[in-house]
Amino acid sequence: PVFLKWATYVDDFNKKKGNKDPKSMLPMLKFQYGDDNLAIMLEKAVQVQGTSDVVKKLQTEQMNLWKTQGRTTDQLFKTYKLDVFEDGVTNVLAKPGVSVWVKYADEFNPGEKTTLLDTIRKTYSDDLVVSKILSTGELDSTTQKLATKLQNQQVTRWMDEKKTPNDIFLLLGLKNGGETLLANPLLHTFINYEEAFRKSIYGTPKVTLFDALSSNYKEETIVLMLNTFVKSQTKTSRERLYAKNVEDELLTKWAKAKMAPADVLAKLGVTHAKKLEVMDAYTSKLREHQ
Repeated sequence: PVFLKWATYVDDFNKKKGNKDPKSMLPMLKFQYGDDNLAIMLEKAVQVQGTSDVVKKLQTEQMNLWKTQGRTTDQLFKTYKLDVFEDGVTNVLAKPGVSVWVKYADEFNPGEKTTLLDTIRKTYSDDLVVSKILSTGELDSTTQKLATKLQNQQVTRWMDEKKTPNDIFLLLGLKNGGETLLANPLLHTFINYEEAFRKSIYGTPKVTLFDALSSNYKEETIVLMLNTFVKSQTKTSRERLYAKNVEDELLTKWAKAKMAPADVLAKLGVTHAKKLEVMDAYTSKLREHQ
């Protein structure tokens, strides 16, 4: 970028003068690109080989100026429109201002120490919305690492707040998921929390996805979820795993109740191709629970 050539030239010029009365490129760059856009450009430029030292000097100068001016992390959050989320459309974590905000909050923030998760929770106030933001980020390869880190922090906060797995199931709106629930990305959030909760308290019994569904839905609805999944044209690996585990536990329940194989096939509405697979699994379970 042209601005990097300018910045490098001025930096070399200052070094030749022995840093006596050094010239700053910041005022010119701010005038040319705008303060907030420049911050994003500098953050991206840090990744350019051979220019990182020059860029870091400019970045530090700019953020120190913000600090002197008393610019708060909340103000910066709004400046970069990180407070705007459209469900199913926006990946907030992919906005270029995120990394600028994190750097400023971590190293220059003039106010009370805060984190990205704290600010997201404060801004959106609804944990369901926060969870959607993090889930959307986790499904994007460019923001997956950051989103996973924030999800782990969220789990810790929920455990500090003494929330049970069922609390989280309800909080995430999973009780109202209907027949397409197995395709809901927030199931991953629930499963992660259940695992962390169970590991945190020795002897806590495992709450499987089937357990959670059975506590909140009638069996007919769970069967409908499986049938809807089978008919779906697009299936992720996670969704396949969820459906497999739920179906397996449902077959176990029916085997214990000695349900006739023909009734099992009728309930599941399996395709001809899958009929043999289901029957093999079910007859095996019937033998186990004779």
